[in-house]
Amino acid sequence: MSEGALAAELGNLIHSHLPDKLYLRYEYAYSSLIPKKAFDDDITPQARVDLAISEYYRDDAGMRRSKIQYIVELKRASASNTRINRDLRRLAGVIENTKGVRAFLCVASEESRPPQFTNEGGYALKSEFKIEGTESVFVVTNVMKAAFLFKDRERAHYVCLIEVVPPDEPEPYED
Repeated sequence: MSEGALAAELGNLIHSHLPDKLYLRYEYAYSSLIPKKAFDDDITPQARVDLAISEYYRDDAGMRRSKIQYIVELKRASASNTRINRDLRRLAGVIENTKGVRAFLCVASEESRPPQFTNEGGYALKSEFKIEGTESVFVVTNVMKAAFLFKDRERAHYVCLIEVVPPDEPEPYED
């Protein structure tokens, strides 16, 4: 299954559990999330986040508006470290330049334990890890295994949820 198909499946799962005031967007432009001064080699006008979750609200004039609350990138664990690190830097670029957005990387692995995010027992690494080229860190918040009772943890299917955490709260971005 391709990363795009995995993103679609994850999107379907998320969508089925969203309350009415939240809605899901696919392939949302990073350029809509951060000011142009924050663009770099990783965040270009063409770059898109796999999933974005917005919240509806009414402004002071009573007009219906939306604001991005969560962004999610999805990667296969077999992707190169370069691609995974690029997504982590992109997510960090958003949270360092936008107030109130939470950013996640979801890593899926078939028949192999992703050692960069799990310990030998198959559990989440419990530490903060610096994201190179940013002020942010990432934390492995959850690891799910397809079969908890596998004797050989190296051959299980895994999904790791990684949150990108800013150094502090940035000023709100206004377009």
